[in-house]
Formats: sequence, C-alpha cells, structure tokens
Amino acid sequence: MVQGLLSPISQAIYPHVSKISAESQKSVVVLTRNTVRVTGSIFFFLSLFLFVFAPYVVDILLGKQYHNSISITIIRILSLIPLILSLSTVYATLFLLGGGYKRDWSRIILTASLIDIILVFTFVGVFSLSYIGVSVSWVLTELYILIASYLKFRRFSYGYR
Repeated sequence: MVQGLLSPISQAIYPHVSKISAESQKSVVVLTRNTVRVTGSIFFFLSLFLFVFAPYVVDILLGKQYHNSISITIIRILSLIPLILSLSTVYATLFLLGGGYKRDWSRIILTASLIDIILVFTFVGVFSLSYIGVSVSWVLTELYILIASYLKFRRFSYGYR
C-alpha cells in the first residue's frame, strides 16, 4: 500500500534527479531536502493515523473476527512503515540512485537483506515471536535502510546549505 502511494512520487521525481545530478550536486541536495519535508509530513500523519486508529483499521480491513490485541499490536508496529519507507525512498532511491551513488545504494540494500534474514531467524526461530517478530524485523530493516542512506546523504551533501 505504501509503495503504491510512493511510486508515483518516485516516478515523477527520479528522472528529474538523474538529470540535475549531472549538472549540480547542490540542486540534488536541495531537491532531496524539499522532497523529504513534503513526503515526510504527509506520511508522518498517515503513520500517526494508523497507530491511533489501529483497532478500526483491523475491523475494516480484516473484520471483527480479527479484532484482538495481536492484530492491533501488529498494525501499530507496522504503522511506522509509511514514514520510514517514505524517507528511505527519498534518501536511498532518489538521492543515492538518482544521484549516481549506485554502489553505496547496493551495499545498503545487501546489508539490509542480511540484517532482515538474521532478525527474522532470531525473532521467529529463537524467540518464537511469529507475526510480531516478522513485523519488528521489517521495521528495523527499513529503519536501517533509512539511517544508512541518510548518513550517506549527510556525507555527500556536506557543505551544501
């Protein structure tokens, strides 16, 4: 769902980022910052909505038979995904890929994949957390992508204010 909302934004901005990256790194940095402000604000409210109204979301999407604490907890854990994914899409996909930092992007995604495998095995296999473990693993993996791509952005954009 979130990627469906982010896809049009990415598809509209990515070609522009690729084009201006050849001309001016500063322009890419400014565009990235502006895009983060807009998408971050929109998806912050979506995440907040999902967190606050998780019981109603469960009732509407899954039905009353799934209205239990585990389903609501999972929706609340996953409510972080829209915000995290929106920001990581801007930093990782638009800035790193669009700005020509494909090698850095590949390392982040490969590392995130390994982290996710380890976390899922640990949470589900070792601690038997099943659905909640998979949800937490997904959030932590996406959070890693966000933090790693943001740190690359900070390093590459240093000096552009």
